[in-house]
Amino acid sequence: MGKRKKSNIPVTSKGINLGSKKSTKNEKEKTHSSSSSGLRSILKKPKHENQGGTQSNGKSALTVLKSDIHDESGAISDSIVDSDLSDSDEELFVQEVAEEHSEKTEEVEANDMKNIEKHADDEVGCEVSEDSDWDDTSDSSGEEKDEKTAEPHEFDKPEEENESDSDEDEVVAAIRKATEPKARRYPRPITLETEASAISFHPYKEVIAVGDMDGTVLIHKYSNEENQLLYALKNHGKRSVRCVEFSDEGNYLISACRGQKIVLVDSSTAKPKAIVKEAHESSIYCIKSINENMFASGDDDGFIKLWDVREKSFKAVCEWKDMDEFVTCIAVDEDERTLLATSGEGTLTAFNLRQRKMKMQSEVYESEMNSVAFVREGSKVLAGSGNGMISIFNRDEYGYHSDTFGDHPDAINALIPITENIVATACEDGSIRALHLFPHRFIGVIGSHQDASDRHISYPVERLDISTCGHYLASVSHNRQVKFWNISYFEEIDVSMGEKSNRNKKKSNRKNRQDYQLPSSNMRNISDFFQDLAEE
Repeated sequence: MGKRKKSNIPVTSKGINLGSKKSTKNEKEKTHSSSSSGLRSILKKPKHENQGGTQSNGKSALTVLKSDIHDESGAISDSIVDSDLSDSDEELFVQEVAEEHSEKTEEVEANDMKNIEKHADDEVGCEVSEDSDWDDTSDSSGEEKDEKTAEPHEFDKPEEENESDSDEDEVVAAIRKATEPKARRYPRPITLETEASAISFHPYKEVIAVGDMDGTVLIHKYSNEENQLLYALKNHGKRSVRCVEFSDEGNYLISACRGQKIVLVDSSTAKPKAIVKEAHESSIYCIKSINENMFASGDDDGFIKLWDVREKSFKAVCEWKDMDEFVTCIAVDEDERTLLATSGEGTLTAFNLRQRKMKMQSEVYESEMNSVAFVREGSKVLAGSGNGMISIFNRDEYGYHSDTFGDHPDAINALIPITENIVATACEDGSIRALHLFPHRFIGVIGSHQDASDRHISYPVERLDISTCGHYLASVSHNRQVKFWNISYFEEIDVSMGEKSNRNKKKSNRKNRQDYQLPSSNMRNISDFFQDLAEE
C-alpha cells in the first residue's frame, strides 16, 4: 500500500484551516493547463508507436484515448495512442478531454474537502498533529487506504457497547423483577387477641366467621389483598364459643358456647333473630346445618337435638340420647336422610332423619372418635380417632369398619373432603395433611401451625373448613391465628392410580410422605434441594 502524502492544509490551534475559494480556483486552472499540454505531447508522437502495434482510425483512437486517458488517481496516462485526427479535431479533442479531467479533479477535491470538514467538526478544540492519519488528502498518484487492514476507529465499535448495555439492562430488569411484590395466591392470616375455637365459611360470599375463647364471634371479609372485619358479635358473654355454622343458603349464622345457649343471627344485618338460653342441659359441643331451615346440635352428655328455625317458639323438634359421652362431630349426607355422629366413647352412630330414630351404632373402639365425613359420593364414611387411626365404613354398614389407615403420628382432630378421593386431616402434631383414598397413601403436608419465633414448636390444629370456591382451606389452632391455604393445585395433582396400595409396601416408605411438603406449605423438601444440585 502506497504511503499517503501529508496534507498541505495549514493547521491552527483551533483546528484545520480550510482555505479560501480563491486558492481552490487557481488550483483548478493550473490542473486544466497541465492536462492540455500533456495531451498535445501525446498526440504529436508517431502514428505506429502504439502498444498494440496496429493502426486504427480516428474514431478508434478517440475511443482508446478516452478509455485510457485517466487512471484511478485522475492523472493523464503516458500510453501512446495512434491518431489520424486533423489539427482542428485534435484541438477539440484535447479541449474535451481536458474538461473531463478537470471535472473529475474537482470531484476528487470536493470529496477530500468533505472528509477534512467532517474530521475538523469531530475534533474542534483539539490540537491536530502533523502525523495525523486522517488529516492528509489524496493526490493524483495516492492510493486509497485499504478498509480491511485499517485500524478500527472508536466510532466503529458500537456492537460491543450495545452488547454490554444489553447485558446490563437484563441484570437491572432481573433485579427489578425480584424486588417487585408478588401477587398473593391466598389471604393473609387473621390474627386474634385470643385463641380461635371455631370457623365457618359463608356458602356464597367471601366471608368467614370465627369464634374465639372470649365469647366473641368475628365476621371477616377475606381476599388475597386484605382482610376486613365486618362484625364483632358479643352474644355469648365471656363463655368460649365452641362452634359456628352458616346455614346452607347463608342467611343465618348459628353459634353455640360452652354454656347451654344457641344464638341465631341474620347474616346480612348481624342482628340476633333468635336466642335460646337453655337449649341443652349441658354445654354444647358441636352444630351441623342440615338445610336452610334445620340444624342439629350435640352436647357433652351425648344428647343430639334437631331444630327448625320456622318454629315460632324455636324449640327442638327431635331429641336423641344414644351415646354416653360428648358428641364430637356431626355429618349429614346429601340426601338429608342419614345423620352420623361420633362420640368421645369411641362409637359411630347413624340416625334416620325422616323416621327420626336411631338406625345403627358401631362397636366401641379403643380411642375416641373425633371427626366424621362422607366421601366418594356418600358411598364411604371416614371416622378419625384420637390414636391417629382412620376407620373406613361402607354406607349403611356402620357396625364395623371395612378398612383402616393408621399412619398418622398423632390424634386426628378434624377431617374434611377436598375431592372424591383426597381428604385433609387436622392433626394434633400441628400439621394439616392430604390423604389419598383407594389406594390409601399420604400425599403430603398442606401446611402447619408453627411458632413464629421457633419453627420447631407446633400447635395442634383443631378445626378445618373449605371456602365456597374450593380453592382455600382455613384452619385454626392455639396460636391465635386463622390460616388460609391455597389448595387449588389438587385439581391437577398427579396421583398415580396404577401403583399398588402403600399398605403393601414397607411401613417406613409409607411414612416418608407424612412430612413431604406440598406447594401450599411454603416449605421446601430436602429432596428438592439435592435435585437442584443435580440439575446444576
